[in-house]
Amino acid sequence: MLLLVGYAHLFAAGVLFARVYSHGACARTLALLGASFAMALGMAQNAGEAAILTLIYLIVAACAWRLPAARLLGWRPLSWIGLVSYSVYLLHNNIGITLLSLLPPGLPDAAYYAGAAGALGGVLLLAWGMFTWVETPSQAFARRLTVRLRHPREPEKLRHG
Repeated sequence: MLLLVGYAHLFAAGVLFARVYSHGACARTLALLGASFAMALGMAQNAGEAAILTLIYLIVAACAWRLPAARLLGWRPLSWIGLVSYSVYLLHNNIGITLLSLLPPGLPDAAYYAGAAGALGGVLLLAWGMFTWVETPSQAFARRLTVRLRHPREPEKLRHG
C-alpha cells in the first residue's frame, strides 16, 4: 500500500521533530507533537508497546532539542544504523518479513530467533549496499542538478569578426 494512513501521525512527528531541530519549537509545533504522541498511545496494542513508543518519542525529542543525553547516539554503530535506516525502512517488510514467513510453524523458539537474526543481518547487508550504490550516488546527482538549476550557465556569446 502506497499510503499508510495508519502511520501518518508517526511521519508527522518525524517532520515536526526535524522542524524543532532546525528552527526551534513554537506552540503550534508542540501542540501537533502532543497530538501525534496521543494518537500513537491511543493506537498502542498494550502497555509494552506504549512504553516503547514513549521511549522512542523521548529519544527523538532529546535529539531534536539537542540535549546532552542525545550525544550517546553519536556512538559509531548507531550512527551507521542511522545512515542506512532509510534503506532498512524500505527493505525490512518486503525482505525481512518474507524470509521469516518461510519458517515452518512449530519450530523451537531458538529457531525463530535465529531466523530473525539472519533476516536482520540480511536486511542490514542489503541496506548497506543500497545506501552505498543507490542512495549516495542519487543524492550527489540531486545536489549537482540542484546547483545547475539554481545557477544555469550563461550561454556562450557568439564572436563576430
